[in-house]
Amino acid sequence: MNTAIDPRRLHLEETVAQANRDLAELEAQVTGGEIDPETAAELRATYEAERDQALRILAEMDQVTADDEPARPGRSRRRIVVGALILVTAFGTAVFSVMRTVTDRDNPALQGSAASGPIDPDSVSNETLEAVIAANLDNPQINGMRFALADRYFEAGDYAKAFPHLQAILESDPPPEMAAATLVRLGWMVYDGNQEVELAASLIRQALDIAPDYPLGLYLLARVEWCGAGDPNAAVPLLERALANPEIDADSRSVIEADLAVARAGGSCS
Repeated sequence: MNTAIDPRRLHLEETVAQANRDLAELEAQVTGGEIDPETAAELRATYEAERDQALRILAEMDQVTADDEPARPGRSRRRIVVGALILVTAFGTAVFSVMRTVTDRDNPALQGSAASGPIDPDSVSNETLEAVIAANLDNPQINGMRFALADRYFEAGDYAKAFPHLQAILESDPPPEMAAATLVRLGWMVYDGNQEVELAASLIRQALDIAPDYPLGLYLLARVEWCGAGDPNAAVPLLERALANPEIDADSRSVIEADLAVARAGGSCS
């Protein structure tokens, strides 16, 4: 295996990361009314063009496998136990039934009609979902599929692929719960991927303004405040609020309780 550092690849990856940071900050400014729509549209087009050009070049280069990819300095490798913390799984699964009318000759999983019942999301590849989304951009219900696909990328730590879908959802004036879920993921991505503490906290707080009891938002904001800003005291009430939700599953509760115990003692996050 070739482990040599490729300066060109590093430059392209940083270009993508910077464009994503710029886009996330732009969406926060638009949401906060700090920038007018016309200027935002121009800036968005510029950032997207820079990102997409870099992604196209990267796609033409030999890709290392996810297992062989070195962790970036400072990035948290802790896996988030989400379970019932998400509380928005219907966004992704319900739309698979609606989209049964979209046929893909190379993928029988997407053939048939709504009458034959919902599709098992696990039976559909990321590539197929990408193709269906690209072919149905005008479908008002496509956001559900976008969210399901973005969440796959998010869970895998593939933020470069998750970001465009989450951005598209946020730009489409989604319903409040989906907007909150999207902002939380964008916030965590700019922190976990780029160590942008202030921007991450701002995005997640915007989500909690929409859905104050959203446990995943509370948990991830606690992690940003604790791990990123070094303030365990700020994390404690957020973790307590997350634990107060009776719908979180046992695994998630165990993770939050363990973090809460360490934060209350003023310990470092892990």
